[in-house]
Amino acid sequence: MEDRVGLWMKMVFAALVGVLVMAGGAQSQEMSARLDAEAVGNAFDLADLKASPGGTPYHATWLKEKQKTRCTMTVPLGKDWKQIWIEFVPAQSGEVQVCIMAGWTAEKEARDRIQAWTDDVEVTGASLKNGGFEDLKDGKPVNWLWNGKPDCLSTDGTQAHGGKNAVKVWHDQPLYQTVKVEAGKPCRVSAWFKPAAK
Repeated sequence: MEDRVGLWMKMVFAALVGVLVMAGGAQSQEMSARLDAEAVGNAFDLADLKASPGGTPYHATWLKEKQKTRCTMTVPLGKDWKQIWIEFVPAQSGEVQVCIMAGWTAEKEARDRIQAWTDDVEVTGASLKNGGFEDLKDGKPVNWLWNGKPDCLSTDGTQAHGGKNAVKVWHDQPLYQTVKVEAGKPCRVSAWFKPAAK
């Protein structure tokens, strides 16, 4: 009988741990911000990775032998604006594509919950243009590649961290900009994020 009670308690404990892990995983997936940087054409490595508190930078293992040409990090978000950053040192001079995005889910119904507003993007060690998204053309931020819909651009100041404009992003609706970097000169990409879900 004691063996059955012990076994039952272990099963209940394992089930509770599983539920907590799944809930925590879902929350961090739904409410997260992500920064990526990739050498254009995977031409050179990005080394000496560092990240803002709460983030762990890593190379893009899915690129296999070119994995060190891209770095990424994902950070959970709370309810308010949060600045995150990733830093790297380029092995060669050239171009790096900066990518600003948020969480991912396969569930179409859950996509509203994983989106985040972003604003005030900066790069130290390179020159980034229109980081506050204040310059627009045809309803899109100038100097950025972005496939967002009109309702994913806020221009009235209600969603902005600074200025009037902010952009809503998620994994499949990122922002991209290419910057020129110098070999051996550290570059830090930073952006402010807050969850778009109310």
